[in-house]
Amino acid sequence: VAGQVDWDDPVSVGRIVDSIQTILEDAIQSLDLERQRQQESEIQKPKDTISVIRKITVVQGRGFYTYCPGPVAPFLRVEYYDPKLRWKVKMMLERGFQVPLSFFPDPHQY
Repeated sequence: VAGQVDWDDPVSVGRIVDSIQTILEDAIQSLDLERQRQQESEIQKPKDTISVIRKITVVQGRGFYTYCPGPVAPFLRVEYYDPKLRWKVKMMLERGFQVPLSFFPDPHQY
């Protein structure tokens, strides 16, 4: 399908890194906003938003959770500013977040 991201091609994945970073950061920030709304009964000074994601890059390698006999594949490396906040990144990646349909693999290819 034209416009689909080819997740086996590092150049194709590299084209969406900025979008993924923005979407992931926004999703993480929305967690904090929801938490603040739940605590609004307490009188607090609103917190400034602090970026969690430093940079996302594409790296080549083999999967390390399973045996992968095939060629190396692109992975997204997520760098963050504060190691204490890595749980937020991990949680969002595990839960999932909304991305454009073109980011999904072509179902005919896989």
